[in-house]
Amino acid sequence: MEPLKIKLISDVQYFKEIYYENGQGSILTNYRTKTIVRITLVFVFLTILFYFLGFKEVKLSWLFGLGLFVTFVCFVGLIVAAYKYYTWKVNVTKYLEKVKEIKNSYVTLKPSFFELIIDEKVIIERVDNIKRIVILPSYISIVSETESYLFPA
Repeated sequence: MEPLKIKLISDVQYFKEIYYENGQGSILTNYRTKTIVRITLVFVFLTILFYFLGFKEVKLSWLFGLGLFVTFVCFVGLIVAAYKYYTWKVNVTKYLEKVKEIKNSYVTLKPSFFELIIDEKVIIERVDNIKRIVILPSYISIVSETESYLFPA
């Protein structure tokens, strides 16, 4: 089989579209945080409602304490989720900065391995080491035992 050499797209905008698709670039719409943000806001609203309800009906003032506790638990969950989101966002931003610096990149496909050339750096990955390949309309992802590769389509 003749080796196949493919010039890769190294425009950072394509990578941004992959990482930030479906609103993943915002803390309000990211899949890690959007549910806990909404739940926390609902319980904040309910706690405020129970606070004022407690003035009208003293017997129901215990709902304010319960609301405060649940809101606190949700807030702690929100902080954990926001930290995970922030860590992910920082890593993606660093990766995108590296992609911006790429001038030329090629992949050469051979029967037993593929060769990735990024500017002057050469990476050879054996086909036997590949654990998973995901092919979607917007990108191709290859995960090996040692590295992960992302190619915009």
